[in-house]
Amino acid sequence: MKNILIKFVPIYRYITIKFDNIVKRFYKPKNKISEKKQVALVTDMGVGDAMNFLCIADKYLKIFPKDKFEITLFCSKSTYKLLKGETNFDKYILMDYFIFSKINIKSCLNIPKRIKIIKMLREKKYDILIAQPHTLSILPSDIYTSNIIIADKKITIKNDAILQVPKKYIYKVYTDVGEINNSKIHNTQMYNKLAMYASKHLFDMGGVNLLDEEIKFKKIHDVKLNIKLPKEYYVVFPSSSSDKKNWEFDKYVELIRRIYDKIELPVVFLGTKSDEEVISKICEKLDKKIYINLIDKTEIFEYIQIIKNSRFVITNDTSAYHIAVVEEVPVTIIVGGYTYDFAVKYDFAEGYKKPYICVNKNDCFNCKLQCIHGFDTKKFPCLSSISVDDAWKVVNKMIENEYIKRKKEKNNGKNNQ
Repeated sequence: MKNILIKFVPIYRYITIKFDNIVKRFYKPKNKISEKKQVALVTDMGVGDAMNFLCIADKYLKIFPKDKFEITLFCSKSTYKLLKGETNFDKYILMDYFIFSKINIKSCLNIPKRIKIIKMLREKKYDILIAQPHTLSILPSDIYTSNIIIADKKITIKNDAILQVPKKYIYKVYTDVGEINNSKIHNTQMYNKLAMYASKHLFDMGGVNLLDEEIKFKKIHDVKLNIKLPKEYYVVFPSSSSDKKNWEFDKYVELIRRIYDKIELPVVFLGTKSDEEVISKICEKLDKKIYINLIDKTEIFEYIQIIKNSRFVITNDTSAYHIAVVEEVPVTIIVGGYTYDFAVKYDFAEGYKKPYICVNKNDCFNCKLQCIHGFDTKKFPCLSSISVDDAWKVVNKMIENEYIKRKKEKNNGKNNQ
């Protein structure tokens, strides 16, 4: 269902791109001679998306060998440290994508800041620009960023089955656009398809045409934790980027109590300051012996390490889910059906531990965030319709299979020695 905001976006987009097109004429790159061809990888993603991207990121190092190419990765504040720590590109530029991505007049039309970013993006000329696809965004920052950066070739892909960006803007900004029409494709597969498309179409510029389309999960390096934790615990992440995707906190309280009654395992809460309000409401309802609150007490690699060391994870649709899936930690996601195929199911990943998914498949299932109940819906109804009993069936199955069964097998192994 189209809402007023979505109808307004094309006008808003037109005004901002027109502004950028005028300003960018005043800034030209400095003449710098380099023996290597310059590649810009544009990414604007959260930590969950970054975990997906990392599964294929090394393919760009094969497509663009270091003796011929220099790769610069543009990344957001939330993923800069993670992407820099887990990839081996030549340069990293921290981007303030907020000014491009938020539908917020005050932010997007902050003229001095916008001009400053345009100037920074125009300092260098690239031979190739590759923008990671954001098909589920109606106002993707990668279009604005790609429009400003100077490059001979600008490449991306679009998936017509789930596309929300007006096609005219895509073809106006990019010189090469790969086309997909697949409603069942996962986000990680989209990143992989773009890498494959780039390798095929940049062969004439010295790139390597990769034939290997296999996707392997990227395991994040271990770090030493300076945080005291019990030997056994599990993680609950009841917050997310949008309150609409947050299962009700009182339901989490009841679910956590049931888990403690069953296995007496403490729960660890993780997140940043933005998650504090939700976590505080849950902690107020729980006995202090049940939980450990680490909100805003971990940096990104500590956050990932705590998830890796946990016995299992329970989460909304947020980064904790994708970290647990990629690291093969038992995980239950409590989620609506809005981006099931694109972000949740991970059916493409053969040979890896499968997640436990608690979801109600309503008539509007897989709506790609185009909720028929309206833009102003406080909670996605498909998520709110999940009861504590619904979640407990899935969580209890995970506990039986991944915790109790494995503990028995471990104890039996010790007794047999």
